[in-house]
Amino acid sequence: EYEKAELLLQEYCLKHGSDPESFYLLGQALAQRGRFGDAETAFRKVISVQPGTAVAYGSLGSVLRRLRRFPEAVEVLQKACEILPRDKVYRLDLIECLEHAGRRQDAFQECHQLLEKNPDFGLGYAALATLCFCAQQYGDAIENYRLALEHSPDLLDARVGLGKVYTAVGERALARQQYQTVLKEKPDHVESIAGIAVLHERSGELDQAYRKIQRVIDMGYHHTTIANAYVNICDRFDDCAGAVQYAETTLESLADDVRWERKVLHFTLGRRYDKMGEYDKAFGHYQQANSQFPVNYDSAAHADVVTGIIKTFSPAYMMSAPRASIQSTRPVFIVGMP
Repeated sequence: EYEKAELLLQEYCLKHGSDPESFYLLGQALAQRGRFGDAETAFRKVISVQPGTAVAYGSLGSVLRRLRRFPEAVEVLQKACEILPRDKVYRLDLIECLEHAGRRQDAFQECHQLLEKNPDFGLGYAALATLCFCAQQYGDAIENYRLALEHSPDLLDARVGLGKVYTAVGERALARQQYQTVLKEKPDHVESIAGIAVLHERSGELDQAYRKIQRVIDMGYHHTTIANAYVNICDRFDDCAGAVQYAETTLESLADDVRWERKVLHFTLGRRYDKMGEYDKAFGHYQQANSQFPVNYDSAAHADVVTGIIKTFSPAYMMSAPRASIQSTRPVFIVGMP
């Protein structure tokens, strides 16, 4: 009963204004109710009274992460890790915030240091795998997700992550296996349903994809993967108006700093409006998509991405990769650089 606890703690804090434990408990109650701004105030009060309280820094970092103020969260979580260097939860939060703050190399460094000290820590391997996936280092992502599941077989998020990587490299059967394993335990797991919907879409199984999409929508979720798939296949079902409306609403629900998801969805909507002949709307979405990642060429970062792609899609892999199941006698004319 967080509301009742909050009222009691507020009354106590008014009477005993310098009691850090009460302000900490108040901050927790406020955070549980989603009042992150007020929770931030309470946790900062604890730190002002007891500056060496690691749990206050950790909780404040978590609140700032929920508020998506990642640079501030990094600073606070670094302090928590400094006070309690062996705490793995604070370190994981720090890694996530470093990535969101645009400090990927620092996130990698923290992750490697965490695993050096905790070589059996499944969540640590999952965090490293996620970083590798974001950096398009697919081979390393697969290896680390496997290690995560080897040490912690019940990590559903790691299994879903592995499914996403397999999807990215064209291993659809392996991807489906991961999602289905999750759905056996949690039949309404939205990420896994969305993952299977994408597999159906890419395999040309549009009726099955549409059923999965409608299931997620009926569950009341606005999900970027579902929105993209819905817009891509809406022609088949004469449902483009519904697909566009769902995608636009999903876009509105995304935080401003979720840039990659926003970019992909803007491009998807741009293409759909283009096909619908609504060129002003299409151009507006294309502009928004490009604005998510302004052009700032980093040759070293680009080289790392290309190296990772070459490493993953090696000649040996391409020879053994699954073959396309959709066949057609239509000629294909490819225009591109030699």
